[in-house]
Amino acid sequence: MITKFISNNSEVFAKIMMVVKIILFVTGLIFLFWIMRAIYNKFFKPDSEIKGTEENQQKVSEETIKADLDKTLKKNKLTYPLSLYDTLVNSYIGKIRLTGKLTKYEDVYYIFTKLHNYADLLQFKTTFGTRKIGNEWFAPMVTLDESVSLYCDLKTQALWKELNRAFAESKTLNKK
Repeated sequence: MITKFISNNSEVFAKIMMVVKIILFVTGLIFLFWIMRAIYNKFFKPDSEIKGTEENQQKVSEETIKADLDKTLKKNKLTYPLSLYDTLVNSYIGKIRLTGKLTKYEDVYYIFTKLHNYADLLQFKTTFGTRKIGNEWFAPMVTLDESVSLYCDLKTQALWKELNRAFAESKTLNKK
């Protein structure tokens, strides 16, 4: 049946084969490009081009948080001693490890409600820093904001964004 179709429509078949060859050639070029790009990024990329990587952005973020915390502590005092922030962070991580990828709002709500002002929020972020959550070998290093977006449900993510927004807004409103 196929040989009969090919013999009767050899011109159509030749055009189809030409299109298939072009598609395979373009696909091969794209694949080759991605492989060469990966090799370049892994072994030959100059340090001056690496400045925008995730690790450097996290370092800048941590430095910004610490600088904001220093400024905020001049106006607002921390609500709790520093050891309690460590306890809060450990209980947050414990809840995530216990519940897995889908940490519910009810599981972490009481932790977030302990943060009463911008200084508390920044100290909580500073205490968290960058940690591994989950499997010891395969878990990525994440910041607190990343952990909320990776491991918590949408309701918890909305609460976290609202806390950040409200406290940041109150910080700017209280500026003199």
